[in-house]
Amino acid sequence: MERGNKLNVTIGRRIHEARESAGITQEHLAEMIGIGEKSLSAVERGVSGISINTLYNVCEHLSVTSDSLLFGEPYEKSEMQKGIDTLNLRLIRMKPETLERVLTIFTCILNNWNV
Repeated sequence: MERGNKLNVTIGRRIHEARESAGITQEHLAEMIGIGEKSLSAVERGVSGISINTLYNVCEHLSVTSDSLLFGEPYEKSEMQKGIDTLNLRLIRMKPETLERVLTIFTCILNNWNV
């Protein structure tokens, strides 16, 4: 297997693990990032490489860094960062109308605390 194929497999596995960790289905992530489910499956299996635009969207919607997908997780996250990641993933999965209400509440709280 040539280096490019090994790299596709490694990156695909990391995307798969990040998606599973987030509790998001392949179908839902594909929809969120604007590609077909079969295309996402091919990327996760390492059959296809991933474009920069798709990588960016994956990182944004899974709340992971491109470094973690490309090079592996080089450090242990703090408990606060893990909590923020968990909260972010829950927000991502909300319906737009629910998310709007939650963001209004968060904004009120932060404004009240002068943050």
